[in-house]
Amino acid sequence: MNLSTADRRTSELYGEIHAIVEEEHVAAVRDNVLTASDLGLTSTYLVGKRALDAGVGGMGRALRGLFRLGCRDITAVDISGENIRNAWRRNCDISEYVSFQTMNIQELDYPDESFHFIHCSGVLHHTQSPPEALKQLYHCLSPGGWIYLGLYGKGGLLYGTARFARLLAKAVPYRTAAYCAKRLFSGSVASYLLDYLFVPYQFHYTETEARQLISETGLVNVRRLMNPLPLSSSFWNRFLKPSTYDPTTMLGKMMVGSGWIVLMAQKPPHGKRT
Repeated sequence: MNLSTADRRTSELYGEIHAIVEEEHVAAVRDNVLTASDLGLTSTYLVGKRALDAGVGGMGRALRGLFRLGCRDITAVDISGENIRNAWRRNCDISEYVSFQTMNIQELDYPDESFHFIHCSGVLHHTQSPPEALKQLYHCLSPGGWIYLGLYGKGGLLYGTARFARLLAKAVPYRTAAYCAKRLFSGSVASYLLDYLFVPYQFHYTETEARQLISETGLVNVRRLMNPLPLSSSFWNRFLKPSTYDPTTMLGKMMVGSGWIVLMAQKPPHGKRT
């Protein structure tokens, strides 16, 4: 796998920061991601179908959800080999149903129409070209299949502060920031902070822009999902995590603008115009 300098840095960063997340947090996330009720799907939707987790991360947080939906043919890819190893370790009890592969989602090596469902959360906005990466996902999604996308929103106090902090972080060596973060915060919070501050590519969207990105790729039936409930009552989860806030409320708009954007979209069936 040939990586650009920025992609190599992304691989190294996520391989490191996902490894420091405490196991209790990993378990909590795994148990609350991709539930049938949140997705608006039946609990057996993926029985007999193939699913792709595009950017599995070191937690492998979506794998258990795909398994709960009935999938027994899951492919998990990530740009970081370290993430692949950690995702396998943290999901070894279902690993016989998962094919783990180190791969850049901008260069997916799968035939067209390979998967019935694609999960890609917190990944697309860290690629060099989100539209091109989404086209890759579109091509390997089967007609009538669904894709789940989680994207950074735009606006509000939290996202504005994070953007300013990224500018300041350019003056701080990563190793210095990582050393301080790991000693001042829990592993999960340190991971989030280092992610925001040091990942090379970081794109933000309004909901309108996110929907346009998806529609221009050819996907249809775009719908926004409700954000998941906070995983704990910690200060971070209650006040500083963007997905905590409802962007339809005055407080939510003030804090996170368009909020953490989770969208589901469908590839048109054969014979339908895209």
